[in-house]
Amino acid sequence: MEQWAEDERPYVPLVFYAFRLMVYLGFTMLGLVALSLWMRKRKQLYESRWFLILMMLATPIGVVAIEAGWVTTEAGRQPWIIYGLLRTADGVSPFSVATLVTSLVGLWGIYTLIFFIGAYFFVKLVRPTPESILSDKEDYDEAREQNLPRHPFSRRSHRNP
Repeated sequence: MEQWAEDERPYVPLVFYAFRLMVYLGFTMLGLVALSLWMRKRKQLYESRWFLILMMLATPIGVVAIEAGWVTTEAGRQPWIIYGLLRTADGVSPFSVATLVTSLVGLWGIYTLIFFIGAYFFVKLVRPTPESILSDKEDYDEAREQNLPRHPFSRRSHRNP
């Protein structure tokens, strides 16, 4: 670190701790996977309430690890955007705040619209049951004889009509 001028050094404690947080959370996730495999082998994976609560609480760990990695990357390269070519201060956008906010709101609106269109088609795809698809009674009886499930995504046994 002494090779670089002081104004070209990143803020080391932030990079140091963000990197360690990222690695710690990564190994935590690997430990949870190993624990889940062990519990599955013992046939306790779905019956163990404490483990299911632990997994629910561990849900955001992956996102936090990704963000810690992002902080490590971005803070670690400061004050450069491209080392030796472009400093962060020189890479500021020439557009006004109003222009950037308008662009951000527009993109947010487009992605929100795409989300709701996708959700509509997803519900439309998953909602029908075989009974509603097979309008002809003979087709339904034939499907029933072949033991097709009534609700394909449910955990209920498809042998009992």
